[in-house]
Amino acid sequence: IKAANTNSAVDGCKAGSATKRDELRFSLGKRATIVLASKLPTITDPSGLTIDGGRDSQIVVSGDDKVRVFVVSQDAKLALANLTVADAFADTFNGGTSNDGLPGGGVANKGGTVKVTHSTFSGNSAVVAGGAIANLNGGTLRVIDSTFYANRSFMGGAILNGARLEVSYSTFSANAGELGGGGILNANSRAATMRLSSSVLADNVNGNVDNVCGGI
Repeated sequence: IKAANTNSAVDGCKAGSATKRDELRFSLGKRATIVLASKLPTITDPSGLTIDGGRDSQIVVSGDDKVRVFVVSQDAKLALANLTVADAFADTFNGGTSNDGLPGGGVANKGGTVKVTHSTFSGNSAVVAGGAIANLNGGTLRVIDSTFYANRSFMGGAILNGARLEVSYSTFSANAGELGGGGILNANSRAATMRLSSSVLADNVNGNVDNVCGGI
């Protein structure tokens, strides 16, 4: 991630490109779990970064119920493919010291562009909103052929959307939002637009999809 952000060689990784999308692949065999001991660097690469676990592999990135996995900054681009993001945690209250922390346990998109394909988000949580993903600040989130299972938060158990969201060919089940939006919470904002197609949302606690004032 640092090599992609800075377009320079870092820790044995070749320099990222300033003009083309960078790609991160894994050489960990068919099955591997990466447990994060601390937060990853914020993704700031405007040319784009793809993190691909491989179609024939099962690569899991775990927050160990302690840290968020990905943060995407304004105007940056991230594509996740063939990856599982699990057990991530977002403490919106920063351990009780403030309320400045971000929602979004697995991914906090702060105005960038995020594409999720053939991936799974499971067991992620956030204190306030967006157990798996929070899409904020004019960001764009596209979810294709992916699974959200057993993510939880006070609002928006799987996804909190405050910007542009498109979901297709995906499944949301057993996610929980204590206040509402067990599957997806679409914020009460002119900026929050959502398009769902060819997807299954079932057995999510306190609503499959909530538009704040109503639900599906």
